[in-house]
Amino acid sequence: MNSIHFLTPEIAVEDGTTSVIPPDNAPPSEARYTNVHVKKDGQWILQSVREAPSNPPGNYEHLRGLEWAIGDWVDEGDEPQVGHVTFEWSPEGTFIISTQAVTIKDTLVSRVTEWIGWDPGTSQLRSWSFEGDGAIGEGVWSNQGDQWIIKTNAILPDGKKLEATNVVTHTGSDTVTWQSKDRRLDGKELPDIKETKMKRVSLNHT
Repeated sequence: MNSIHFLTPEIAVEDGTTSVIPPDNAPPSEARYTNVHVKKDGQWILQSVREAPSNPPGNYEHLRGLEWAIGDWVDEGDEPQVGHVTFEWSPEGTFIISTQAVTIKDTLVSRVTEWIGWDPGTSQLRSWSFEGDGAIGEGVWSNQGDQWIIKTNAILPDGKKLEATNVVTHTGSDTVTWQSKDRRLDGKELPDIKETKMKRVSLNHT
């Protein structure tokens, strides 16, 4: 039972969910129910029962673990190359859109747009990225405490395949670190990219 409320002292409505676990360890079958109880002669009697399929969590529920990232971020270092990242909700609230840009002395040298969302086909949090030079990629996200592990695969403009594991660590309300490791280009190992620290520069909640 999730809740019960009284329409009158003699009529109560009970709302809740049920879960049936199959014997073969398949995923449980869930349903919502509404029961109407009526009090007659001092006793409560179940007058009606209604059931409906349980609604699965919306995309927002799957993405809420990344809500802290909404806003604008910039590299903390003093290198000439500066990374800027913005996270914002899509208008419908079903995706998080990330825009990543790298500048050198205020000159844009690269730009990436990434859509992060729930894939109902694989029951995974995934991302799809599009770079200004024509490269395209996708990633699978998993959460380990304050860390997000993103397994990525990209096709570069020349057709070569780049694989990497990106690690994003939420180190504070306004600070994160990012690192790319286990990188391979057409199966050949590449050096890890050193850890980068980023700080929030403004909030951009919608």
